[in-house]
Amino acid sequence: MKKTISIILILLCLNVVVFFLMPQTAPLGKKNTIHIAVAVPMSGNDRMQGQEILNSIRLFLDQLDSEGISKDWKIEITPYDDRQDRRTALKIASQITEV
Repeated sequence: MKKTISIILILLCLNVVVFFLMPQTAPLGKKNTIHIAVAVPMSGNDRMQGQEILNSIRLFLDQLDSEGISKDWKIEITPYDDRQDRRTALKIASQITEV
């Protein structure tokens, strides 16, 4: 009986030691970052449409923040100018996915 209790205590202590020695993926107090890349027209005749899209994304992120949903996350938006051109948008999309 004493031997069983001793083994359990040793295993428990080892688990605690291993837990504290494991590297933390997100240190306490540090926010994880989410990067949102979006290709929108930011120049030319359609730049207002692109600005409206960016404003919509920011409005949604502000709503998440006010509801406390994104409290552990830092969210960054990176806009790319696709000039309302399909080829440019495809090129930008492939560049974004390579990273």
